[in-house]
Amino acid sequence: FALVSLQYERQSVQGQLDVALRTVQPAVKLDFTQSLPTMARSDDVARDVSRFAQSLNVQITSLTAAPRAATPSELGRVQFNLTGQAAYKDTKAWLAELLSRYPSLAIQSLSLRTQPNDPVRQDVRVTLVLIVKD
Repeated sequence: FALVSLQYERQSVQGQLDVALRTVQPAVKLDFTQSLPTMARSDDVARDVSRFAQSLNVQITSLTAAPRAATPSELGRVQFNLTGQAAYKDTKAWLAELLSRYPSLAIQSLSLRTQPNDPVRQDVRVTLVLIVKD
C-alpha cells in the first residue's frame, strides 16, 4: 500500500512539474555588450577620476588616456595611466568609488610605494581599463 501511495504522489508531483515547465517563459538572451558604455563616456570617467581624487585626498600628478576602438574580434577599450600620491586608505576609497560607479572599469595594474620622507603617503601608479562597445 505504501508503494502505491508513493507512486501516486510521484505521478502527481511529475504532473505539477510538467505544468510548471510549460508555463515558464524562455529566458531572454541579451547581448551583454549593449550594456557597456560608448567610447564617448571615457570623458566622464576621466573627469570623475580627477574629481573623486580631489575629494578623497588623492593627488594625481599625471593622467593619460589611450583609446582603442573595437574590432570584429575584440571589444573597445580606453586605458587610463595614472600616477600620484595618497595615503593607502584614500587610494582604496578612490578606487572603490570609481569601480562602483563604472562597472566596466577594471584595474589592470596597481603599484603602491611608500615615500621615503613620508611614511603615511605613497606613490601610486595605476592602470585602469574601461571596456566599451565601440
